[in-house]
Amino acid sequence: MATIIDGEIYAIYETGETLLRPGDTVINRGIKHAWSNRTDKPVMMVAVMVAGTT
Repeated sequence: MATIIDGEIYAIYETGETLLRPGDTVINRGIKHAWSNRTDKPVMMVAVMVAGTT
Protein backbone atom coordinates (compact mmCIF):
# COMPACT_ATOMS: atom_id res chain seq x y z
CA MET A 1 0.00 0.00 0.00
CA ALA A 2 1.40 3.40 -0.94
CA THR A 3 0.01 6.89 -0.28
CA ILE A 4 1.24 9.95 -2.12
CA ILE A 5 2.22 12.81 0.21
CA ASP A 6 3.60 15.33 -2.30
CA GLY A 7 4.12 15.46 -6.07
CA GLU A 8 2.69 13.30 -8.84
CA ILE A 9 3.69 9.82 -9.97
CA TYR A 10 2.31 7.20 -12.34
CA ALA A 11 1.71 3.66 -11.14
CA ILE A 12 2.32 1.43 -14.18
CA TYR A 13 0.78 -2.03 -14.54
CA GLU A 14 0.65 -4.58 -17.35
CA THR A 15 -2.89 -3.41 -18.17
CA GLY A 16 -2.36 0.35 -17.97
CA GLU A 17 -1.27 3.20 -15.74
CA THR A 18 -2.77 5.57 -13.20
CA LEU A 19 -1.68 9.08 -12.25
CA LEU A 20 -1.46 9.46 -8.48
CA ARG A 21 -1.58 12.82 -6.70
CA PRO A 22 -1.30 13.85 -3.03
CA GLY A 23 -3.85 11.99 -0.93
CA ASP A 24 -4.20 9.10 -3.40
CA THR A 25 -3.55 5.57 -2.16
CA VAL A 26 -2.83 2.50 -4.23
CA ILE A 27 -2.82 -1.13 -3.08
CA ASN A 28 -0.72 -3.60 -5.05
CA ARG A 29 -1.65 -7.17 -4.25
CA GLY A 30 1.39 -9.00 -5.53
CA ILE A 31 1.10 -7.79 -9.12
CA LYS A 32 3.96 -6.53 -11.27
CA HIS A 33 4.21 -2.75 -11.20
CA ALA A 34 6.59 0.17 -11.69
CA TRP A 35 6.68 3.86 -10.84
CA SER A 36 7.26 6.78 -13.24
CA ASN A 37 7.83 10.38 -12.14
CA ARG A 38 7.30 12.41 -15.31
CA THR A 39 7.92 15.81 -13.73
CA ASP A 40 11.05 17.64 -12.63
CA LYS A 41 9.83 17.71 -9.02
CA PRO A 42 10.48 15.01 -6.39
CA VAL A 43 7.70 12.77 -5.14
CA MET A 44 7.17 11.85 -1.50
CA MET A 45 5.18 8.74 -0.70
CA VAL A 46 4.79 6.45 2.26
CA ALA A 47 4.62 2.71 1.62
CA VAL A 48 3.70 -0.17 3.89
CA MET A 49 4.25 -3.84 3.12
CA VAL A 50 2.13 -6.40 4.93
CA ALA A 51 2.62 -10.16 4.73
CA GLY A 52 -0.28 -11.95 3.12
CA THR A 53 -2.01 -14.83 4.87
CA THR A 54 -3.28 -18.04 3.40
